Amino acid sequence: MAQVLTALIRKLTGLKEESSDEEQQMEKATNEMLTEHFDFELTEMMQVPVEEVAEWITCGKRLHIENLDLFAELLLLHAGTQSDTERKIRFLETAAALLSHVDEKGNTFSIERQAKILSIRNELAKYG
Repeated sequence: MAQVLTALIRKLTGLKEESSDEEQQMEKATNEMLTEHFDFELTEMMQVPVEEVAEWITCGKRLHIENLDLFAELLLLHAGTQSDTERKIRFLETAAALLSHVDEKGNTFSIERQAKILSIRNELAKYG
């Protein structure tokens, strides 16, 4: 599953550089991959409360805790393209929640993950 997420991140990074309607293209590509490999879409995930999203993804969605770092990266890519501030905040909050979940429940400590969580929280602080 890590290869699927990594490939999607590479694809979306390419879209970000090439496309003017990147937000819609990124969401479409992400939803196609999520539906095919994990049986859910971003809109479905966005309905789950932020504090429950990590458990929701890992319990019934076949995405293991080891892959949540990559999935958080994917959400950060989406946050960077959002024109809607509320959606941007939700992507940032969800990414931070996933990274915090990995930090608490995972087997590997990562200074980079800690720095990323802090960076996301600082970004969220700008929105109040």
